[in-house]
Amino acid sequence: MISVIVPIYKVENYLDRCVESIVNQTYSELEIILVDDGSPDNCPAICDRWARKDSRIKVIHKANGGLSDARNAGIEISTGEYLLFIDSDDYILPQMCERLLNALQEASADIALCNLFFDYGDRTEENTGVTPPGIYTNHEILKEYFLRGNIELGVIWNKLFRRSLFFTEEHIRYPVGRLHEDQYTTHRLLYAAKKTVIIAEALYVYVQRDGSITHKLGKKHIVDTLDFIRGYIQWGRTKGDDVLYLAEAGVFDFHNWMHLCKDKWDVDKATLDEIMDECTRFVRQEVRSMLFNPYAGWKRKVKWALFRLGMLDMAVKVYRWLRGKGSAYGT
Repeated sequence: MISVIVPIYKVENYLDRCVESIVNQTYSELEIILVDDGSPDNCPAICDRWARKDSRIKVIHKANGGLSDARNAGIEISTGEYLLFIDSDDYILPQMCERLLNALQEASADIALCNLFFDYGDRTEENTGVTPPGIYTNHEILKEYFLRGNIELGVIWNKLFRRSLFFTEEHIRYPVGRLHEDQYTTHRLLYAAKKTVIIAEALYVYVQRDGSITHKLGKKHIVDTLDFIRGYIQWGRTKGDDVLYLAEAGVFDFHNWMHLCKDKWDVDKATLDEIMDECTRFVRQEVRSMLFNPYAGWKRKVKWALFRLGMLDMAVKVYRWLRGKGSAYGT
């Protein structure tokens, strides 16, 4: 059985579509756990109505604790051999559960994941630039996670997990009170899995809406980003040098992204400068040289040299001026 966990808060205009996409799956052996996280709108009533219509649905009504707390509550009461997380403003294609379960079982893997669509309301676009489909060991998938950083690897909601991954000695749970909760946990789950299988099909639909958490880039977003990249280093040190090198490369990339996307943060300049300076100090003190990192290509090595000389920001500005454009991440 697959336990499908849906955290719910203030999504009354999206919830019916989400739940309907789950109950209509071609694979029917589902336990559907709707976690009402103290939603102040009509979501609690919508959850109860669905539970009356489908006996596979369980509803938890709880005080508001945030997305992580809601997911954790669903994990604790789940009884399926596998776990699937769906965000309540998104929806899935009818064959998602069946396709992921078949792939996981055929590969004898612990995690199966698929590609996704972006739903912009007036159009839907398939995610591009994805990780190649195939079967990966835990070290191979960590290389993809830290060195490529593709969205389909980092998020939690396009993946089918063997439930036992959450109940090892590490007892992986989502960090209550933090944003970017997937970034705190996904790498740990990928490492705990002996094998991860990626299928090429896009089966999850990620709805882009202005009111969602990911579209509000305030102070807490940047503070929690700095917190989880600190966590990468701390975690990497417990897994040995090879994993630590991967974590360090990922941290350096996130540092670049934070600095080069400063105009996107909704934070006053003084606060932003303070946090950015703290991030730079952390990277200088805690990340070993990219020049000696076996997983850092020449671009990272050049960036590292410019960073250590205090010239990276200026180099990017010159590059953008010459090109007339340029993305902040990966430039």
